[in-house]
Amino acid sequence: MEHNKETNHIVQKQLAEIRSLLDKGLKAKEIGEQLDLKPRLVAYRIMQLRKRDKEQWKSLATESLEDRAHKILESLQYCIDVNKDIAENSKDDKARIEASKLIVETNIATYQFLEHGPLAIKPKVKKMIEAYTPAAGLG
Repeated sequence: MEHNKETNHIVQKQLAEIRSLLDKGLKAKEIGEQLDLKPRLVAYRIMQLRKRDKEQWKSLATESLEDRAHKILESLQYCIDVNKDIAENSKDDKARIEASKLIVETNIATYQFLEHGPLAIKPKVKKMIEAYTPAAGLG
């Protein structure tokens, strides 16, 4: 077990050193020469670093997308709430009819968004989301 810890420590040290040298602009061959590592090992460690970077980026991107999706859903709900108020309280028949249509369209857009993602949002609905985005906004 102690051997595994030692090996892992060596690997982590190599990865840190390689990362540092990559950040300084060195090429794989130069890194191998400087750290006295075989070219295949350097290539493998660089691949490990790229994989880590990709996983970290994916995690960050996912968090960002989740936040964006939450804001879009908030805007859609706000649109529904505003138009529900118009549909229930306006004295203007035309405004009530239009508000009712917008409620239906927004509910459909919400379903499509949840089912298929943001690419499913039609241009008309995108304008509606922008129009009904509270001050905190989609930013």
